[in-house]
Amino acid sequence: MQTEDVYKSGIRKNLNRVLRELTDDGKLDFESVPYQNLKLEIGKKDEELTEMLCEVLMETSSRSGCADRYIVLQLISDFFMSSRLFRNTILDDPTEFLELMVETNPIRNPLPGSKEDSNKLKAEAILVVKKWEEKYWQSDCRMKCLVVTLKKTKFVDYDNLNKKIEEERRRKDLMEERKAMIIERTLSLYKSKFNEIKEDVERLKMELETTMQMLVPSYTDSDEHSALLPSEIPSTSSTSTKSLEIVISDLAPIIKVSPENDAIVETFLGAKLLLIHRVQTLRKIAKRLIPLKEPGESLAQKIINYRDSIKQLVLKADEIRIKEDKNKAKSMKQKKEKARFDDDFIDVEISIDDILMLQYAEKIDEDDEDISEIQKVEKKKEKKFKEEPKLKSVPFGLDLKYWGEERKNVEVPKNNADCHRFWRSADERYYSESVRIKFFFTVSGTVHQTIYTQRQFTFVGEAPKIDKECRAKLGNGYLCRRKDLHRCPLHGKIVDRDAAGIPVNPEDRHNDNERNERKRLKEAEEYSKKIMKDYESKTKRKKKYEVESTSSQDIRSRLQRKLLDPKTIQRVSADITSSQKNRLVKNFSHQFSHL
Repeated sequence: MQTEDVYKSGIRKNLNRVLRELTDDGKLDFESVPYQNLKLEIGKKDEELTEMLCEVLMETSSRSGCADRYIVLQLISDFFMSSRLFRNTILDDPTEFLELMVETNPIRNPLPGSKEDSNKLKAEAILVVKKWEEKYWQSDCRMKCLVVTLKKTKFVDYDNLNKKIEEERRRKDLMEERKAMIIERTLSLYKSKFNEIKEDVERLKMELETTMQMLVPSYTDSDEHSALLPSEIPSTSSTSTKSLEIVISDLAPIIKVSPENDAIVETFLGAKLLLIHRVQTLRKIAKRLIPLKEPGESLAQKIINYRDSIKQLVLKADEIRIKEDKNKAKSMKQKKEKARFDDDFIDVEISIDDILMLQYAEKIDEDDEDISEIQKVEKKKEKKFKEEPKLKSVPFGLDLKYWGEERKNVEVPKNNADCHRFWRSADERYYSESVRIKFFFTVSGTVHQTIYTQRQFTFVGEAPKIDKECRAKLGNGYLCRRKDLHRCPLHGKIVDRDAAGIPVNPEDRHNDNERNERKRLKEAEEYSKKIMKDYESKTKRKKKYEVESTSSQDIRSRLQRKLLDPKTIQRVSADITSSQKNRLVKNFSHQFSHL
């Protein structure tokens, strides 16, 4: 047992060295010392040693990733082709080999790592098995069983796996090409846009620099007046202990606007505003180039550097202060307002006849107003002296027909409402002969109105005049012109309102505000319901609404949710159907009609 462990540890050491000493392309180095040591172990032709080697290889594969399994697969393929004992060990029980290399059981024993690495390992393992099939198909029936098992496994496409991997690789290449083409097109678009902006910016820069030079000219020449060196400073023999303190309040130049420099200042301000806008545009372009990563980095850096140079010029221009004349600014504002109200009509001089006609019309209107005011005062006086009419309301019914009279044979109105006339003849025993003669029956069986003596009520006085308007605000901004005594059919109780339609009384104003608030809340609720319906129709998901309910309703809803659940109904119906079927089979299985 101890010798076996020592042997296994030696194999593991050689195998680990093989895995460490790989070539650059990840293939096995057949000339390495550890590989030759493993080859010597196989060359001993000892069955126990071969089984131990196979066991160590499988154990290492189960603990390794796809890259290390690929090396182990190359070792197994080499030992399989060169050693009969190793081949017999693999073919006697190929299940573990297939699970570790071909992933025949992905649920319990999936391949580790990414999908790309696992597909590569599976494709290589199937190629190895196909090589074995070509060489040992006729001589070994176990090889046939291995191939048939792989073909029947639903998790492995033995015949078309290489085609699928090739298709995936082509699809990936196409996606990469398309992505590169989109990036290239985007870069060309942004480059052309940047070049257009650059041309415009250069023109604006020239305008801004020229106007700045005209507004704030430089009186120093850098070539002639360079900074003096300490040796060139004239020295004095006498030393002074006095110190001077100079305070400079503000170095920013102030430009006062005048008719002479008005156009220059306007050009300066316009160029500065346009340059600020171009800086923002360049910032947006650079921000959009960041997601492109490497292809867009150079262009983004170029745009950022150019933007910084424009920023410096704009900041330099911001230091110049423009002081406008207040009177001129006011006159400009008045001119703008006047231009806004000007029209394209030609002004025509008014003739003297038109002026006289206007004066006469004004005088006539004044006279009419005086007359109408006098008439209004007189009408008010007449209304005060008039007595308000009292309207009588007299109750009237069938019991008041012969009120205060003594009559023996009084007509009783015929009532056939409780039964149809085809089922029962008119019962005339309650009427006297004289009355029966006077009666005139209509086709429908009802008594004609001629049996009653007509009564007339005379009301003395005038009907009340309705001059009270509702004056509530309408949706179009006008006021409601409906007149009534007490209530408007649309806006409720008629109250006193001002010219804008607002109630005068604070209580009425409060009621009006409450009514408007209720209306607004109702409209908002309807609008929110409409939005939720649109959302549910687009997303095909119903939102849960909180419904106020009592405890009994909650219990009923819970029971309804449990009992009327589709799964519950399906389960119960299946149980009922199966019980009915069992009962039928038990009672009538011997009959042909119930089979």
